[in-house]
This record gives sequence, C-alpha cells and structure tokens, in this order.
Amino acid sequence: AFVLRNKANLGKGASLRRGFARALSEGYDPIITLDGDGQHLPADIMGFLKAQGAYPQAGMIIGNRMNCPSGMPFARRITNRIMSGLISFICNQDIPDTQNGFRLINGGLLKKLDLRSDRFEVESEMIIKCGREGGRIISIPVSSVYENSGSQINPISDTLRFIKFILPYLFIRLRAQEIKLSRTLDKP
Repeated sequence: AFVLRNKANLGKGASLRRGFARALSEGYDPIITLDGDGQHLPADIMGFLKAQGAYPQAGMIIGNRMNCPSGMPFARRITNRIMSGLISFICNQDIPDTQNGFRLINGGLLKKLDLRSDRFEVESEMIIKCGREGGRIISIPVSSVYENSGSQINPISDTLRFIKFILPYLFIRLRAQEIKLSRTLDKP
C-alpha cells in the first residue's frame, strides 16, 4: 500500500486529486474511495466490484445509505436529500445519495474529469462532471456506521461553499430545460 500524507490539511478535494493522480499513474482502474471517518465498511467493497461486473458501462458507482438511513442525523438526512435532488436534476440521472464518499470510479472517465474543488464539494463536482462527460451513474446499497462519528462538515461555511459551487450548474440546466420547452412549443 502507498500512503500519501499532506504536511497540512489541504482539504478533501485536494487530497482526493492527489490520490487519484497517484492511482492513475500506477495504472489502477477502477478506483474506489471511502471516507476515513469510519462510516463505511470495507467489506462493502465487494458489492462495488460485483456492480461493476453487472454494469460495465457505468462511469461511477455510488454507495446509497438513503434506503435505510437509520442512525444518520436528521439534519444531515434532510440536507443530503435536498443536495441529491439538485444534483440529480443537474445530471438528469437519479442519484439518491450524492454526498456518499464510498464510490467506484472508472479510471478512463476519471482522467477526463478536471476536478478543481479543494473541500467537500468535490463529491458533487465529481458527479456533475461525470454526468457532463456522459458517464452513467448507478447507486448500490451500502451500510453506514454512525456510532461516535462526528462530521468534519461545517454546516454554515460548507453549505455556502456548496451553494456557490452548484448555482452555475443549476442555472445551465434550467436554461437548457427552458430552451427545450421553447423548441417544443414552437413546433407546428
């Protein structure tokens, strides 16, 4: 195993980009990520590999905790559902748990994603850019452990950063919907 350590906290996005660069340079494909806060069970990795075999065309496979969110704090559950709804709309795909860091990413697709986020919004950026590249995104059920796990997400600053990040993509999607509707209404 290779262990990459940052001398200072650069943020989740910066750390993931560094890890992705190393994994891709070593020829690993696919790449699986899971959060380091103990909420994910490594035993669930086999489910991702089975799903990859069943859906080889998938660009990304994301864990889904929302079918059985017991233990998930209520505020996080509501926030996750809202964010997942917005991102699903932007990508025109149903993604029930967009904030889940447990995912499998196709290496060929990952090479095309120009990820720039340094913080937690990287989870959303990966999904949106995967969708923009035409990547199919599927979800599989995963377990989550919420015992004594405090979130590193700051509800105020990270929510504001997410809103700032997602608004341009949301406006682009809304504009595309408006144009599509206009063309449909203009047809004789």
